Amino acid sequence: CKTVDGHTMALVLEWLEHHQDEDIEEKVADDGPFRERPLPEWDAAFFAGRVGRGWAELAPLIEAASYLNIDKLVKYTAKAIADQMSGMSTEQMRVYAGVQVTKEEVASLEKWVDMDMSGDQLVDINSKSNSDNGDE
Repeated sequence: CKTVDGHTMALVLEWLEHHQDEDIEEKVADDGPFRERPLPEWDAAFFAGRVGRGWAELAPLIEAASYLNIDKLVKYTAKAIADQMSGMSTEQMRVYAGVQVTKEEVASLEKWVDMDMSGDQLVDINSKSNSDNGDE
């Protein structure tokens, strides 16, 4: 991230202003409880309302926070993204993040990892039941 656009910088400044009395350089632990607990009320409202509920605004914010070394904002933005993606299928996640994958790319990936990635779950295509391969 070499530059931060004005809208994203305004969001960073708003977040910093709200957290000005806190130690924003304090590392947020990568432990299970952080992942499991909700964001603080103000931050949840910040991400849901002011920032928007989409990748298009959250991605530049997490890039800017990373570039500016604001670890707590990086962690909170990552949590907001994870919360939004929770329960999504693989295809829904691709749409959310704007990832476009062609059928040829999927086929290439399937061959590379030797798995069927066309559904919501990864399935090992080498594990066939006896009835599938003619042995009974």
